[in-house]
Amino acid sequence: LKNRFGRKDVVIQNHIRKLLEVEPCVKTSAENLQVLHDELNLHVRALGALGKDLNSSRITAAEILMELFKLKLPIAIRKKWEEEIFTDEAKSSDLDLFFSFLLKQVRIEQSVVKTQT
Repeated sequence: LKNRFGRKDVVIQNHIRKLLEVEPCVKTSAENLQVLHDELNLHVRALGALGKDLNSSRITAAEILMELFKLKLPIAIRKKWEEEIFTDEAKSSDLDLFFSFLLKQVRIEQSVVKTQT
C-alpha cells in the first residue's frame, strides 16, 4: 500500500501545500463561502486521518514551514531537495537540514557564476 500511494510524509506535505494554496474568498456569497469551507475542511480532515490533528500538537510548525519554504524554491532546486530527503521521512521537516541544503545550493550557484565570468 505504501509503495502504491507513496510516503505518508509526502501525502501530509501535499495536504499542507493545498491549504497554503487555497484562494481567498473575495465575494461574500453562500456559494463562495461553501467552496472555501469545503476545500479547507477536506484537507484538515485528511490531515487528521493521517494522524496530524491541527487542534493538537501533532502537526509541527516545521512541517508547515517546510511546505511554505518549498513553494518558494525554483522547481530544479525543489527536485534536488526531494532527492536529498527521499529515503528518510524524518528529514522532510528538518529545518536545519533544509537551511544547510539551501546554503549549499547558494554556494554551488555562486561557484558556477564565478567560473562563467
